[in-house]
Amino acid sequence: MTTLPAIIAAARAGALDYASAQFRAGGFEAATTDPAALSVKGRLLKDRALRSHGEQRRALFAQAAAAYASADALAPAPYTLINVATLTCLAGDTGTARTLAADVLARLDAADIAETPYYLAATRAEALLLRGEVRDADAALTRARGHAPDAWEDHASTLRQLALIAECTGTDAAWLDAHRPPRSLHFAGHLSLLPGSADSAAATTAIAALLNRENIGFGYGALAAGADLLVAEALLARGAELHIILPVTRETFIAQSILPYGDVWLPRFLAALEQASSVRELSRIEGPYVPLATELAGEVAMGAAALNAARLQSGAVQLLIADQGDGPFGGGGSAIRDGRIWQASGRRQHILRYPRAQPRGTGGVNPQPGHRCLAAILHADVAGFDELPDADVPAFLGHFTASLGAAVNSLPTSPLHVRSWGQNLIIAFEDVADAARAALALQQGFNQRPAGPDFPASLALRVAGHYGIAHTAFDPFAHGQGLYGGAVTLAARIEPVTPPGAIYVSEDFATALFAHDTGGLHADYVGDHIPPRSRDTLRLFALSAA
Repeated sequence: MTTLPAIIAAARAGALDYASAQFRAGGFEAATTDPAALSVKGRLLKDRALRSHGEQRRALFAQAAAAYASADALAPAPYTLINVATLTCLAGDTGTARTLAADVLARLDAADIAETPYYLAATRAEALLLRGEVRDADAALTRARGHAPDAWEDHASTLRQLALIAECTGTDAAWLDAHRPPRSLHFAGHLSLLPGSADSAAATTAIAALLNRENIGFGYGALAAGADLLVAEALLARGAELHIILPVTRETFIAQSILPYGDVWLPRFLAALEQASSVRELSRIEGPYVPLATELAGEVAMGAAALNAARLQSGAVQLLIADQGDGPFGGGGSAIRDGRIWQASGRRQHILRYPRAQPRGTGGVNPQPGHRCLAAILHADVAGFDELPDADVPAFLGHFTASLGAAVNSLPTSPLHVRSWGQNLIIAFEDVADAARAALALQQGFNQRPAGPDFPASLALRVAGHYGIAHTAFDPFAHGQGLYGGAVTLAARIEPVTPPGAIYVSEDFATALFAHDTGGLHADYVGDHIPPRSRDTLRLFALSAA
């Protein structure tokens, strides 16, 4: 039986069409005397409005306001009434919104409400801003932050709501910047800074000053000898969160990127590792250095900084410690690649230059093996297919293959790999952004399949994705190149825990995507999951369009 919490979970996962279909299938559309159902209806309409534009957007906001108003009439509460007020403003009726906001303030003053101090103060700030009382809204938001100073995600949610109100009322939103959480930093640099040298001391001072100037509270990068460790130590010294992304296991990383540059770096590496807020190992490649793994780690670290900044309504900054080579990013291949990707995203970038204490060499480098590649892999499946009556299967497969085939054929970039069987599809791309757009196109194609038999609402496409290092080899059964390895398996294992109608991707997929200009895509954290036949806990993200 469909429940309201399950519908809300589907909506939060980005499966809005599926959530709406389940809302109707569960009979909640007719539940006009149930305040919980009316609130969920308002939530679904608001989500749809945020995806719409122009007059349709305003009409949907008005419908959402009406649903919350009906809920509030049955069970008065600040939550429902502030939603009525804000949604009325977003629908274009600022006069009525101001009146409703006054009612919210009166309700907050008149009753002892069982809510957190943060929520009550933030709700007051929202109501005050609706009334155009910016100074008092600023003070209320300051009090809210004081009640929960480290509740960054709550702060971000409030900032999003206040920004919407400022936009619809024509209010200058610059005052919100003072309330934003600290910025996120991606850092990288060359390994040839000698500990104790004048350059190392100068770099340490410059790094600390930049972190302070940019108000950095979160750092993302590797932990190699030299520049990486100098930045990591500076982050820890100022109380910032350090998130380490290693291209390989820590044992292999020590052998590749710590010990060759001097034993003095090992205790510093281990100390930073111990104090880090998180450590991720992206591959299990062993032996000599493989540049492909570093390329993956760079994308993931850059995207992790950008995604964290977007999640917290803050900013993302890059710091590169470059050598004296030609060009804006020096002569290091990794710095050039990371610098160009970040620059193309339009985000702020800082480059500090210090010469290498020893020439850059290629010893110990394992050239890119021909059988490895970076691949963004999607696994799609139709939830509810097994419940179809046998007589309906041929008709459904006709619709399924037509709609998804058209979606794949219309993609601007050809897939690296495509395989299908039954109601399952595996499709892979070299570029993670191409894969993300393909996942959305598959969902849209399925939801807009040609008119035909009235298939049950429980039928929905779910898509899972992962980005990592895969192996290529000839597939004698398909008579073409096939993709193999843990990255392919992981995408398939994520699919069963993906809600119908949703797109769930691994953390590596979500973060690598945000290294680039996402073009309005969203990736929202949906919790830790242990997929079937897996011993590892995965952080998963719901992918959706703006």
